[in-house]
Amino acid sequence: MGVEREVKLRIPHGEFLNLLRRNRVSFRLLDTIEQEDHYLDTRSCDLLSSGKVLRVRVMGNSIRIAYKGRRMEGGIEKVREEIEGELGDPRCDEALSRVGIDSPCPEDLGALIKLLSSRGYEVKVVVWKRRTPVILNGFGSEVTLDYVRDLGEFVEVEGEDAMELVRLLGISCRAVIPSYADLIHALKQ
Repeated sequence: MGVEREVKLRIPHGEFLNLLRRNRVSFRLLDTIEQEDHYLDTRSCDLLSSGKVLRVRVMGNSIRIAYKGRRMEGGIEKVREEIEGELGDPRCDEALSRVGIDSPCPEDLGALIKLLSSRGYEVKVVVWKRRTPVILNGFGSEVTLDYVRDLGEFVEVEGEDAMELVRLLGISCRAVIPSYADLIHALKQ
């Protein structure tokens, strides 16, 4: 079982990068990528009501499916089970089985959507974002500068030392607990 440890921050990218500089954390920006995340659930929102997530991510030619379990801890750090894999990968099969689908993971997006639809899952929210990965010297966490359509700029810090970085920069009060999907869903309601 994989475990996701993540802190999402509502902070302008320039301000975050300036905080890194002020705290002598050297960094390097990687190429920006676009992602489109499709969050699926049943008509009665069984996953949402139990704190779980089923997501299909389209990123260029890559299609990944992820299952995320309930949060294990409270606070600003989101800690939960995460199973993610490319279409056709055994982890994709495992993610599907967590939501009660014991069929092999399809090899293409059309077949995946058809399979999910036949089991009662439909797209509830689509999140589009531009994501710029940041490599930090001295930290193992994955950091991304996210621009989320309809929401604006955020920073995500994911990994074992995520909270250590957040504390060092003094930005705990900038943490956002809801997911991008939750925030967009609330906007549309």
